[in-house]
Amino acid sequence: MQLCTELISIGRKYNLVNKKNSNTSRVKFISYTGEYPNLCRGVLTLEIDGIQYKFGHNYSNYHFDDKGVGRFTDEDPEHPNFNSFWTSGGCVTSDENWNFEVEHGEWEIDVNDLPEQFWDVADEIDEVINSNIPDGCCGGCI
Repeated sequence: MQLCTELISIGRKYNLVNKKNSNTSRVKFISYTGEYPNLCRGVLTLEIDGIQYKFGHNYSNYHFDDKGVGRFTDEDPEHPNFNSFWTSGGCVTSDENWNFEVEHGEWEIDVNDLPEQFWDVADEIDEVINSNIPDGCCGGCI
């Protein structure tokens, strides 16, 4: 059994960057809240052109209203976080005896999920993420 994300099998076109760009003059890493056992989910804070932006959501901030509709309530309701645009490059596999193996890999970004206003710095964002967050798949999902 393989729990890896199969990008082709889900019928969605991913534009993954991962170019190893050493120029990150416009993008600065501020923080990332994802950690074991949920490294792949967290709030990523980046400074882009001198302005701080948050991406992703803290899953403890997911609430249902009185009509049963769920949504995230981010820290700053005036400036809600953008959705996440990255996935773990690692995966978890198991054999028929449920012996698990965790593979670590670079984070992959989906430019289609990145807000369009940041497309011109997608390669810098990719480099900053992969330089500051441990390789994806911590094994916490098993």
